[in-house]
Amino acid sequence: MKVGDSRFDFLVDGTVVEVKGCSLIQGDIALFPDAPTERGGVRHLRGG
Repeated sequence: MKVGDSRFDFLVDGTVVEVKGCSLIQGDIALFPDAPTERGGVRHLRGG
């Protein structure tokens, strides 16, 4: 499902949900970004 320019995986009780996977874990903490990309990094820095 698309909301604006973003894609999400599910709609649950009116809330959009995006599922993420992670391959960088220290103890029981998932760390992001484990594989940074220019597109992803720029979008998150701009708050979008």
